[in-house]
Amino acid sequence: MSRQRLLAPLLILFLMLALPASVGAQTYLFSVPQEVVDVYLQNDGTLTLDYTITFQNDPKADPIDAVDIGLPTNSYWESTVTAEIDGKSIPDEYITESPYVTYGLAVNLYEFSIPPGKSATLHVHIENVSAEYYPDTTDSTDASFNFAPNWFGAEYVKGRTDLRVSFHLPPGVGPNEARWHAAPSDFPDEPETALDENRRVTYTWHATSASAARRYVFGLSLPRQYVLSTMYLEKEQADVFIHADGSVEVQYGFTFLNDSTESVLDELSVDYPYTAAAPANLRAAVDETPLPPPEVAYGTLDIRLGKQALHPGERKTVSVSYTIPEKWLTASWWDEKYSLAVLDFSLQQFSGDWLFGGTDIHIAFHLPPGMSADQVDWSDSPDAVQAEPSVQPDEQGNTTLVWEMPQADPGEVHLFVLKMPSDFFPAEAVYRQPQPSLLERMGIDEDALVGLICFAGMFLGIIGTIALGAWNANRRKRHYLPPKIKVSGRGIKRGLTAVEAAILMEQPADKVLTMILFSTVKKGAARVVSRKPLKIEVLDPEAKNLRAYEQKFLEAMQKTNKRARRKALQSVMVSLVRAVNKKMKGFNYRQTKAYYEKIIKKAWEQVQAAETPEVQMEALEKALPWTLLDEDFDDRSRRVFGSRPVYLPYWWSAYDPGFGGRAIPRGTGAAAGRSASSGGNVSHGLPVLPGGEFAASVVTGIQNFSAQVIGDITNFTGGVTARTNPIPKSSSRGGGRSGGGGGSSCACACACACAGCACACAGGGR
Repeated sequence: MSRQRLLAPLLILFLMLALPASVGAQTYLFSVPQEVVDVYLQNDGTLTLDYTITFQNDPKADPIDAVDIGLPTNSYWESTVTAEIDGKSIPDEYITESPYVTYGLAVNLYEFSIPPGKSATLHVHIENVSAEYYPDTTDSTDASFNFAPNWFGAEYVKGRTDLRVSFHLPPGVGPNEARWHAAPSDFPDEPETALDENRRVTYTWHATSASAARRYVFGLSLPRQYVLSTMYLEKEQADVFIHADGSVEVQYGFTFLNDSTESVLDELSVDYPYTAAAPANLRAAVDETPLPPPEVAYGTLDIRLGKQALHPGERKTVSVSYTIPEKWLTASWWDEKYSLAVLDFSLQQFSGDWLFGGTDIHIAFHLPPGMSADQVDWSDSPDAVQAEPSVQPDEQGNTTLVWEMPQADPGEVHLFVLKMPSDFFPAEAVYRQPQPSLLERMGIDEDALVGLICFAGMFLGIIGTIALGAWNANRRKRHYLPPKIKVSGRGIKRGLTAVEAAILMEQPADKVLTMILFSTVKKGAARVVSRKPLKIEVLDPEAKNLRAYEQKFLEAMQKTNKRARRKALQSVMVSLVRAVNKKMKGFNYRQTKAYYEKIIKKAWEQVQAAETPEVQMEALEKALPWTLLDEDFDDRSRRVFGSRPVYLPYWWSAYDPGFGGRAIPRGTGAAAGRSASSGGNVSHGLPVLPGGEFAASVVTGIQNFSAQVIGDITNFTGGVTARTNPIPKSSSRGGGRSGGGGGSSCACACACACAGCACACAGGGR
């Protein structure tokens, strides 16, 4: 046989073997003839994004079955996302978090996929996207905003695009109050200006021959009061009176200026040392107009300003004072073996992004009678305090140490440490810390020692790496918070709600959501109609004092479709986790967790110590959210209450509808009769349950929520942690997912050629 005749069949065989591989390989190639992007800047600092993208799929490509839309930040509500293709609505469950874009969502088309050679127009509408604003580099009163519309991988897109990007300025911004930044190449130097249908000023950049594979950055600057809750804490004055009986009185004065256009400052929280005795002599006022006494939560005093709230353009001074009767001063073995009484006083820290500018801080420590300044050691006070305090007498003739801190950052922790001779105070008024262990006195860090042992054990554990990895991946699903929250910070983050503390302590999702249900029922915003099946009636979705996560919880529970409701509840958890993560920045995770563990212990003690039905009911109502954080809640409540009656809050029947008949009607003749015959043991018009039934009622409620709403708890929590604590991805990716285009993530850098140094850009997409 000739060589040519032998080569021909071999060539045919080679082509036949190669054909399945080439047929099976997925190819994506399309053009974007037109893209219209509308960016609505809202007064509350959020964005509404509206994309209209026309795709023309290549005749030889695979169907476009998914499109990624990049977002400026990872904070948005999935329940507000809608999509349609050629006018046909895409089901909510088809819209998921993008696996490829750093911040973004995936619109899975499934049966709406765009076939080869065909075209279709995708419309996506997204509300409540958190925007990133930064101080403008040319005018300190302005906020700078940059945005890059969605783009696609260059290997998947061809041709040119008619691209139109419109910024709709916030309501109230006048035509001459904002200014645009330099336009990217391919676009005219200046945008078109106009008014939209709602008479909002618009800036529109339009290019008929842009690239859908290129990242274009558009920007503007505008007065920040239009987009941010702009408050200035102009002055913070703190007077700390250290009395001879060991009590400490604190008097605060906060002068705020509201420079917003819409925001109202109507409440304020001030920390107090939870580890000390409960605060007394609570007072609050606004510009010397008295307010109701602050509400005492664990570690915070909540001040409701009511009619004295700060409205836009107002400047007012909020005064708060309280007294800690004892045990704020501490004595330890390290402080010259208990010879010094130490006061740790942290100025009120205002975390978050609602305050702007610096604050003139004045803090004065009034020493007890007879104590001089040279008897006090303040060397451990914050580094920010460069100069020594001025020493002067106060009105009572006592020595006062005064620090002035002009234009300080109110968001930083300013911890003052004063060490004083302990014999100036009664021994019982000073908390004596336990004597340290031998290891601690030798200077050996127990955590470091444990770490050293663990390091040595690594060599013995290599064989179990694979099994450990699988276990750890499953365990990771139960951890809401990314590891960065556990980086050691400085100080304790006080003021978290019980629900937020549950996130910090990584309690199961069904318990967290049940706690939110408790709080909404307590506030009269909802009630449980039936437990099996679980039905919740929303009574007042805008009830007073509802927190953001409670409102969104109610929105989620109003969804009738189980899958949509489950997805919305996952979004509630995601936003809650991210909010707690943000609050914990700069604080010590371990110390904060230990602080809230003490709150749980204290809550049980208060309930157990209650002697009368009224006191028990009040204690239980306040402590219930915290006792729920106890992992041993069921057994603990049975031990605490036993078979004795538990007097419940009046709203309990709205949580447990099957229990209502056992409540004792308040103020009825029946209640009065029972009071006379029973000596008041089960009277007072309070709902009552035996201790065991009370525990069962709470636990059953959690189990019902898990079984009927959440479903599989591991999968539900995994859907949350996949977004809040994702498994790190490799920087390279092999293969690809079916989709209309390839993506590149958004990598914003502070190198934008515009006024304002940070880009709030959308990511690339498929």
